[in-house]
Amino acid sequence: MGLAAYGKYIPALHLAIETENYDFLVKNKNNIDKKDVAATLQDHTVELIHEHILLLKSCDNICIAGGVAYNGYMNEEFTKYYNNVHVPPAPGDEGQSLGTYMHADFTLNKNIHVPNTYSGDKYDFNEGEPITPEEVGKAIADGNIVGWFNGKSESGNRALGNRSILADPRNPKIKDIINRTIKHREDFRPFAPSVMEEHYKTYFNTNQPSPFMSRIVPVKSDKIPGVTHIDKTARIQTVNAEQNEKFYRVIEGFYKSTDIPMVLNTSFNCREPIVETPEQAINTFNKTELDMVVIN
Repeated sequence: MGLAAYGKYIPALHLAIETENYDFLVKNKNNIDKKDVAATLQDHTVELIHEHILLLKSCDNICIAGGVAYNGYMNEEFTKYYNNVHVPPAPGDEGQSLGTYMHADFTLNKNIHVPNTYSGDKYDFNEGEPITPEEVGKAIADGNIVGWFNGKSESGNRALGNRSILADPRNPKIKDIINRTIKHREDFRPFAPSVMEEHYKTYFNTNQPSPFMSRIVPVKSDKIPGVTHIDKTARIQTVNAEQNEKFYRVIEGFYKSTDIPMVLNTSFNCREPIVETPEQAINTFNKTELDMVVIN
């Protein structure tokens, strides 16, 4: 998805993909830029949604799952036609297997499961000086890049505020800084804003919350260049106090210091799976240029 914004739509490539014309793809593999492939595939994906899914609409609610449900542009397209678009935090194969079990258990036994977004293990860790979430928000406002480790880890592939690296979204250079000194990943991949739910419509042109960082939406403000992609979009996470109180208070602390109700949020890792234990968090802190690590 991130690469698609750098490319352009190629009609001949679209036709070859649609008709499975592999001869065209093989003959032109050295002449087709991968950015254009990404852009054309993205366009084709949305086209297929219009051709096959929207025709089946029977109400104003839709739940989306499967690996393609990680496609944020596609998920945002659904909000133009449905009042409630639900994408679970783990929509891929890992979540589908659990969902299938939950559905079967309800159908056969009438047992209702309400899954928790933060469902990993909880760790006791009391070393170091205590610090409040509001102080963490102030530290981010002062320019610190913070490894934030709190409570149980998230389900799914998105860092949703319990295993996150947090930074200042106002800094236009922050993406390059984090990619170079911490994440060591492709420079085209953007970072996400986690925004206080009551403020998201001020900064983003979308019509419903996105609690699981599942949709890519247009950015309305020029005050947050650090989380604005090249195509003026962002993959937002909306946060409220009921959903994640401590993370909300971090963002609130940043808001009080800057008048910007969001922080940059990316997964707490460095070319590795997202950290799970306090020891892993400290190891990642030690091998990167993170300024702080805050655990519980």
